[in-house]
Amino acid sequence: MKALEEVFNKYYATGKDENEVEVISVASSVNPPLLQQYGSSFPMDAVNSVQQAERARADPLDELKGYLPSPLEVTDNVLHWWGHNTSRPTLRRIARDYLAIQGSATPAERAFSSGSLTGAKLRNSLTADIFEALQLLKSAYRNGHISAAALAAKHIDALIAELDENVGYDAEDEDSPTED
Repeated sequence: MKALEEVFNKYYATGKDENEVEVISVASSVNPPLLQQYGSSFPMDAVNSVQQAERARADPLDELKGYLPSPLEVTDNVLHWWGHNTSRPTLRRIARDYLAIQGSATPAERAFSSGSLTGAKLRNSLTADIFEALQLLKSAYRNGHISAAALAAKHIDALIAELDENVGYDAEDEDSPTED
């Protein structure tokens, strides 16, 4: 808990990011012309100033202490949930930094990228079954399920054994083949 409070305090002290976009509540984004009407900025400015004054008087950890014991919010609209940045701005910034997902790091993304190499224009006559088999084989090599070195060693051993049988090579006398 102490580490979380330290991270929270660090984010709270830095304030809002310079490139952070102000998110307008979902209710106001449904009817945007109301925000553009004459005099509409006065009520919003009044509410914002009251919120800022309350935030200045409150303990910075109140946001964290209020969030942790709160019940899990079940929602189908994630964008609406992220619209709560006015009630939990510091936690929103922490979540954005710590819970970010890199799209290119997913296994599915790598599989599709690899598929573009297999399915090049020169190989457009591959059937779907062959294409799938090639993709699975490449994935098995990449993930270490199949070892090219181990397979090559097996093939070399089999080739040497076959040559020994066909040529009549004597294992005890390696310098000369046996005459039959």
